[in-house]
Amino acid sequence: MGAETSAVLTEAAARRWVDAREWQKGQPYLRRLSDFRQRPAARGQAGTDYLAAAQGQERYRVRVTVAGGQVVDASCSCPVGSGACKHVAALLARLTQGTAPFVQQESLGSVLDALDRPALERLVQLMLARAPELESLVYTQASLPGTDDLTPLIQAAFADLDHDDLEEELLYREEDLGSDHLDLLLDELGRRLEEGEGLEGPGAEATARSYLAVLEGVQDFYDRHDIDFGLDSLAQEAVAGLYALFTQGELEGDVRQEALEALMLELTEGRAAFDDEFHGWVLVLRPGEQAEVRRLLEGLSRGSGPRRATALGALLDLRGGPRTDADEEALLRAGHDQNRLALFLVGRGRVAEAVEILQGRRGRLPLDELRGPFEQAGALAELERLALSRTGWEGDEARLWLHGVYLGTGRREQAHALAWQEVTSSARDEWLACLRRSSADWPADRGELIVRLGKRRGMWRRLLELLLVEGVNDSGLADQAFALVSDAGTDLAPELALRVAALPSLSPDRAALLRVQAAQRWAAQRHRRAYAEAAASLRPLLERLGERETRRLVAAAFPELNRLPALRDELQQAGLL
Repeated sequence: MGAETSAVLTEAAARRWVDAREWQKGQPYLRRLSDFRQRPAARGQAGTDYLAAAQGQERYRVRVTVAGGQVVDASCSCPVGSGACKHVAALLARLTQGTAPFVQQESLGSVLDALDRPALERLVQLMLARAPELESLVYTQASLPGTDDLTPLIQAAFADLDHDDLEEELLYREEDLGSDHLDLLLDELGRRLEEGEGLEGPGAEATARSYLAVLEGVQDFYDRHDIDFGLDSLAQEAVAGLYALFTQGELEGDVRQEALEALMLELTEGRAAFDDEFHGWVLVLRPGEQAEVRRLLEGLSRGSGPRRATALGALLDLRGGPRTDADEEALLRAGHDQNRLALFLVGRGRVAEAVEILQGRRGRLPLDELRGPFEQAGALAELERLALSRTGWEGDEARLWLHGVYLGTGRREQAHALAWQEVTSSARDEWLACLRRSSADWPADRGELIVRLGKRRGMWRRLLELLLVEGVNDSGLADQAFALVSDAGTDLAPELALRVAALPSLSPDRAALLRVQAAQRWAAQRHRRAYAEAAASLRPLLERLGERETRRLVAAAFPELNRLPALRDELQQAGLL
C-alpha cells in the first residue's frame, strides 16, 4: 500500500464538498469505481481533473477538480447532476486514499491542439451522432465570438427550459435545473471577466446587461411557474458577476443603477447572501448607493421574514466596531432563537425576562443546557418552577428531568413525592423506576402502588410491567401477574401474557395456561403469520411439560384443526402435533 500514501485530499476537505448524507451514501460506491484517470484541468482553470466511472443503475462519468488540496469543481453524468451526488462522494473518498490507480493523461487542450480541422470535424460529428441534443451547443459556441451582448442568447436559453413535463420534474427534483446553454453562456461571461474584456467601457455594459438578463430570466421563470426554487445557482452566478463588475470594472449610467437595483432585489429575495463578496461590493459603492443598501438592510431587519437576523448582522458588520450587548440581544431576538436569548439574558442577571421567554416557547426545553446558567445566577428554583408548569409530553420530559435534579441535590422527599404523583397519572413508564430510586422503603411503596394501580383499569398495563420486573424471583408477585392477565382478558396484548408465562417463579401449570390462551388469541386472527405466532407461543411447553403432555394440551386447545390446515401445518412444523 506504499503507493497509496499520496493522497491529494484530506477527508475533511473532501467532506466539505458534499453533505453528510451523500458522503454516507457514497461509501458503497467506492467498490464500484473504475477507469481511473487524471489530467491537468481545462484551460483557464488551476488544478488537476480526476476522472472515474461509477456503476450505478447505469455507468456514470464522474469528475473532480482539485487545486491546492481543495475541491474546486465536480460533475457527474447521473440524473442528480449536481456535482455533489453520491458518485462524486465516492470519488472524493477514493482520492483521500491516494492516486495509485489513476492513469496520467494529457490535458484535453493539448489533445485537441494536435488535431487538424478535418479530424476535429469528424470528432464533433461522431459526438453529435451519439448525442444529437448537443448540436445547438455547437452553434451557440460558434456565435459567441464578436457578440458583446449575450442577452438574446440568454433569453432564448431560458425559453428552452420550458417543456411539457417541467411541472412534474420540478415536483420531484432535489437539485437545481440544469441548462447546458446557460452554463455555456455564463462560462463565456466568466471568461470575459477573467481576461478583462468585460470590465471596461462598452464591454462592461454588455457584460452587465447579460448578467441582468440571467437574473430577469430566473425571476420570470419563477413567476411563470409560481415557484421560488430550481434556478438559484444561476442567479448566484450572475450576482457574483455583477459584484465583480462593481469591484473590478467600470459601470456607469443607467446600467449601473439597474445592476444596483437588481442586486438589492436578489438580497431581498434571499438568492444573494450577506457574505464577504457582499461586503466587498458595498465598500466600493458610492456614498449614495451605500445609503440605499443600508436602508434596504434596515427595512429587512425590522421585518418578520427569514432574512431579518442576517440583514441585521450585515448592517452591524457594515457599521464596524465591536458589538455591544444591545447588538447581540437584537440579533438573538431577530433570529427567534429563544433558547440562546434566554441564556443570554440569564447570563446578564435578567432571569425574569428569560423565564417569560421560555414560558412562551413551544416544544421541549433544553433543561440540561439551561441548568448551569440558572444555577450560576442563583435562579435554579425559577427553572424548576418552569419545568413544573409545562404540560403535555413536554411536561413529562420536564418532570423527569426535575426528578433527577431533586435526587442529585439531596432532595429525596421531593423526588419521592413527584414520582408518586406521576406514576399513577403519567403515560411514561419511566416513573416506576423513578419511584424505586427515590423510595426510602421500596417494599412498602411497592405494595401500596400495586393496590393503587389495581383499582384503575387504565393502569393495569403499568401494574403488569411492575409485576413482571418484581416477580422474577417472587412467586407471590408472579401469581398476581397471572391473575391480572387472566382478569384483563383481551384488554392486554397476548405478548404480555407470554412475558408473564416466562416468569421462572410462576408455576408450570399456570404458565402453560397463559401460553395456550395467547396461542388461541393469535389463531383467532385466521392468517398464516398469526398461526406461526401461535406455534411460537406454545413451543416452550415442550421443554417445560414434555412432548406428550404438550401435544395433549394443544389438541384440546384447537379442536377445529381439521378445518384449519394452515394452523395444523404450523403446529406440526413446531413439533406440537
